[in-house]
Amino acid sequence: SKCPGVRQLAVVTLGLFLKAVHMEEAHSLKTWRRERPQIAMVLDSVQRGIAVRRAIMLARRKEEGTEDQPLLVPMFPAVSAVFLGWSALIVSRPSDDMFASANRSFLRLDDYHGAFKDCFALPAFISLFCGSFAEENSQARRERLWALQLLKDGVRDSYCYKVAARRHAPALIMSSFESLVSGGGLHEADAEPYILLEAIECLLLNGGHAARH
Repeated sequence: SKCPGVRQLAVVTLGLFLKAVHMEEAHSLKTWRRERPQIAMVLDSVQRGIAVRRAIMLARRKEEGTEDQPLLVPMFPAVSAVFLGWSALIVSRPSDDMFASANRSFLRLDDYHGAFKDCFALPAFISLFCGSFAEENSQARRERLWALQLLKDGVRDSYCYKVAARRHAPALIMSSFESLVSGGGLHEADAEPYILLEAIECLLLNGGHAARH
């Protein structure tokens, strides 16, 4: 949200959720025994990511001599929020086709005790979209489609577009579409070209001035 008050409320809500998943009663719930650690992993990672960002901002304020100014909760880009929401759902369902991929995104986090430092960036796109070209199989295609869907649903404004552009996402999907066309890889039953086009359309429509220049 662009409202600082709403963002503060979101941080408080995150803290309450974390308190709930770490309560003794939550540990003892048999029906939640498998899902609880996975959800806790995502929430803990996000909270640590916010704490790291806050520490960086405080250090910057100290260098600038502006410690007396209020420190607002920074705004997540929508594309990062969508990724975290999807991930929280997926890691609580081991039967999901994307479970291993989403789980790996958090298990590989080593810095700051697993802090999710991509809260303010485009998470996992490169590993899902580009890494899957190395080995072409059904899971690789699912990961590519998931990465494209993340762009399609997550890039809602120019802020999100700039976040995606820093990871070269627009250039990558444009070159991917060009390769499909020139290589004769377009097939009516194939979903990938269509979602590629939808992702490109989303970037152009929602990216503002930066997307058109």
